[in-house]
Amino acid sequence: MRDKYSIGFRYGLAVLAVALATVCRGVFYAYFGGYWPYLFFFPVVIFAAAVLGVGPGFLAVFLSTVSGAYWVGEVSPQSIFSPNQLLAMLVFVLNNCLIVWVFEGLRRASRRVAEADAAREKSELLAQQSAALRESERQFRYILKHSPNAMAVFDRSMRYFMVSDRFLADFRLSEANVIGRSHYEIFPNLPEHWPGVHKRCLAGAVEHGEDEFFIHADGTSDWLRWECRPWYLGDGSVGGVILCTEMITERRRAREDLRRAKEAAEEANRAKDRFLAILSHELRTPLTPVLLAVRDRETDETLEAGVRDDMAMARRNLELEARLIDDLLDLNRLVHGKAELRLLPGGDLHSTLRNVATICRREMEEKGLTLRMELDAQVPRIKADTGRVQQVFWNLLKNAAKFTPPGGVVTMRTSNPRPDLLRAEVLDTGCGINPQVIPRLFVAFEQGEDGGARRKGGLGLGLAICKAVVDMHGGQISAYSEGVGKGAVFTVDLPVCGEGKRREPAESPAKREWRPQIDGRKLSILLVEDHADTLRILSRSLRRAGCAVVTAESVESALAAARKAREEGVKIDLLVSDLGLPDGDGRELMRRLRELDGLTGIAVSGYGMEEDIATSRAAGFAVHLTKPVQIEDIQQAISRLLPDLLHRAQAGV
Repeated sequence: MRDKYSIGFRYGLAVLAVALATVCRGVFYAYFGGYWPYLFFFPVVIFAAAVLGVGPGFLAVFLSTVSGAYWVGEVSPQSIFSPNQLLAMLVFVLNNCLIVWVFEGLRRASRRVAEADAAREKSELLAQQSAALRESERQFRYILKHSPNAMAVFDRSMRYFMVSDRFLADFRLSEANVIGRSHYEIFPNLPEHWPGVHKRCLAGAVEHGEDEFFIHADGTSDWLRWECRPWYLGDGSVGGVILCTEMITERRRAREDLRRAKEAAEEANRAKDRFLAILSHELRTPLTPVLLAVRDRETDETLEAGVRDDMAMARRNLELEARLIDDLLDLNRLVHGKAELRLLPGGDLHSTLRNVATICRREMEEKGLTLRMELDAQVPRIKADTGRVQQVFWNLLKNAAKFTPPGGVVTMRTSNPRPDLLRAEVLDTGCGINPQVIPRLFVAFEQGEDGGARRKGGLGLGLAICKAVVDMHGGQISAYSEGVGKGAVFTVDLPVCGEGKRREPAESPAKREWRPQIDGRKLSILLVEDHADTLRILSRSLRRAGCAVVTAESVESALAAARKAREEGVKIDLLVSDLGLPDGDGRELMRRLRELDGLTGIAVSGYGMEEDIATSRAAGFAVHLTKPVQIEDIQQAISRLLPDLLHRAQAGV
């Protein structure tokens, strides 16, 4: 109670207890009179001493003594201080004081026992906490020491507190030589920014470093990345910092190797592109005069019909050869869908298949093969680039002939499985295909299994080109074989274009008059070509069409011809020029003539890659034609430019 209630309350309660005892003594006065005056006060003193504490206990003793003396005085006032009464009062006081001290001693002893128990419990708790803390620290040290990451724990002064084995190994240190020592002492040549990093981390920041160069004490070096962050004490204050590092020398070296390999690959690719561009020019250029000459003879009605038919057959094969060169030199663009298609509606697939059969028939007959045509489709019309589609089936038919032994049969058939679908199939009775090989058939440079196809020749591009072309037409191509020795079926599905109107073949120049004029005069063309045969045949064809043609074989001779025309007051309307000339570049010629005479032009070149076309147009050429070209290609290009040429002439440009 003494701990529970205030001092005033306890003293008041002691006074109240004595007063109550006094009242009780008065009530029982008739029985006791003046005898046993302190009988009722013993319980009060015991209560006060045991419950209220030493102060209220002594107060109760004092008040009880005074009250008891009162009752003695009531009995015999003359004897209140008699020796007997004084002795009784002294005994009462001493006994009660003893009672108060005994209870106070018991209370103090109990308190000391309780405090001792609490101290023991606290000590045990602290011991348990200390043991748990030591175990936790031991586990943390163990985990940190054996961590696969390089980590070091520092105090606020950057002295090593704990460190992992990986950190020691990476920086070639020993634990005995670093614990308790300063990081700046271990590494005196740290970069200048480290004290700032340390200070910011102690303020609570997290710092990072990427691709930092580090020199070891033995002079070797590494590249590393690091992270520095604070660690906190129990009261929330920063106790120090944790440094995590990672050696990235090998990764950086691998990255550098990869970068160099990429640069080498890109350079090799650029070299390949340069080689292909040159090869393209060298392969295409000789085809141009041949194709022009064959086309000229094909349209010459003075020749016999059989000769003209032979010229037509030669032209188709030359065009196909040119297309094959294009595919070989630009396969990547074709496979990735970047090649341009000349899609025309109403194309007749049956007519295309018959042309393919005509081209391949003699070769198949020489091999002893039978070619069957089962063209049963009711709707053979497709929207297609006819030349590209012909290329697909030429490849498929050549493949079938290649892998079919003498005496075999090759069949080309068509059908309409659905009203909106045209299916064309090429079947053979040849060596068949292992089903495991079929998924790789349409991959570039794949030729089947065990090198068998390679022994029959070929680059392995044909089927990859076929798939790319069919995909660009929105169709599908697939292959099927029951196995080796059981023949094969190649199926091409294309969307139909409906009946529509059949597209009539373009009129040949012999049947259609083409006479380009500017304000009633002949179209004047400056033709520049270093290939003599091409220059001769192309100029002859343009003159036959009524053009005024000035020829040149180099940049210098072309500039001289243009200068002479200016001096003589002759207007040149159009430049038709090759790009690769002996003494310069046709693009530079175009730029100079555009500045001098305001000319536009048509580029005719064996260089036909995208960058070649882009640079020729940037130089001022309105059209870029890739060799081999036919006279019709040049005529169509000129026809497209005639309105602009007429406008320039009328404007005096």
